[in-house]
Amino acid sequence: MSTLQRTPGRRWTVRITGRADRQAKLSCSSTCDLPERSRDLHHLAQAAVNHLALHANQERAPQPARYCACQCSAQHPDAKTGSCAGAVVLVLVCSLPGRVWHLAETCASCARLIPGACIVRTAARPPRAARAPATAAPAHRPVPGGFAEA
Repeated sequence: MSTLQRTPGRRWTVRITGRADRQAKLSCSSTCDLPERSRDLHHLAQAAVNHLALHANQERAPQPARYCACQCSAQHPDAKTGSCAGAVVLVLVCSLPGRVWHLAETCASCARLIPGACIVRTAARPPRAARAPATAAPAHRPVPGGFAEA
């Protein structure tokens, strides 16, 4: 029986920097070239979510061979779960309303503990030899930015 080699979950962050009364712009943690500049913060906020949707689609995120990117002990030490569990999911979090968005691969257990997190996609099931018995996948509903919420 083969074992699945697991690697850390990935994270992307998009920020709006600058001021609305002048010119604000987007920046991405993946050193993407984002020429978006505008005085319309609502437009930039939508562009930020759309950019993270591109990362999710281009990077084939989430991937089942990943483990939680939330670094549990630092993020939610009071959690009753005590450890990561469940499928790898892709979560979208707005940590500074209207200014900073994070997209990360985490486990389903931790995703439920992250304040304001929205599960936008669940990883495909791993190959049969590497997978444990699983339950049926949840239904998804569309959310803005080309994602689907679990």
